[in-house]
Amino acid sequence: MNNKSNLKEVNLYYLSSDFSSVILRLCNSLLKKKISLFINLNTLEEALNLDKFLWVKKENSFLPHIMHTEKKTSLDNIVLLNGKCENFKKTNDFDIIIFSPNVSVEKLKNFSKYFLFSNFENKEKNLMDKKKLSNKGFKVKSFIESNMKWDII
Repeated sequence: MNNKSNLKEVNLYYLSSDFSSVILRLCNSLLKKKISLFINLNTLEEALNLDKFLWVKKENSFLPHIMHTEKKTSLDNIVLLNGKCENFKKTNDFDIIIFSPNVSVEKLKNFSKYFLFSNFENKEKNLMDKKKLSNKGFKVKSFIESNMKWDII
């Protein structure tokens, strides 16, 4: 019998707006809670675009973060990673991994909490995704974005 409190958590987020804007809001919220996270992006170009967006989106403000190739300090709570996160060994200091909609996720390992973003297709497919992960033993929550607000499905 599985103990629900020991299950790995997966949050599925289905987007209707721009991933970068959603990440900016989410990361600001998570930083206030002192949560450390990886953001797994598909390509170096996608990582560099998000890097630039997070530094310059708000005038007189920025969201502190580093690329995975930079030296991490105790103050670095957000690390942008491109490529397969399974190839990155330094995962112990992080609470959550976020996958961009462009990343193809093959395995969920090395973390206890996952945020998977994808573009909204249809509610039936979203419910099937949730059921598949639940059947594999994950604790799953799923959300659909509507006008920068989240509805639970």
